[in-house]
Amino acid sequence: MREAQRVCRRRRHHGRRRRGYRQGGPPGLGLRRQLFDEGHQIKAILRRGEKKSLQTDRVVLVPGHGEEIATFHRIYTLFLEQRMPERVIASTLNREADKAA
Repeated sequence: MREAQRVCRRRRHHGRRRRGYRQGGPPGLGLRRQLFDEGHQIKAILRRGEKKSLQTDRVVLVPGHGEEIATFHRIYTLFLEQRMPERVIASTLNREADKAA
């Protein structure tokens, strides 16, 4: 009996993921959480700390603001194409943010 319940929960979980529904945790850089109702109509963009109010609502990840997406692409380029270590990327971005402030 327990095994059948476990298999059922796993199928339900994988079905939600296959449809693109978000299971939890903060979105990555350059992404936002978008709330849909059960009829697949967009309700809102959820801000940090906001939660869905209805159990039937669903959350999917969508592209964020252009500035965040550009930062993500820059990190990707520095790391993969220029082989820059993470700590160097972080210090470079922090130094640039200090200059801009």
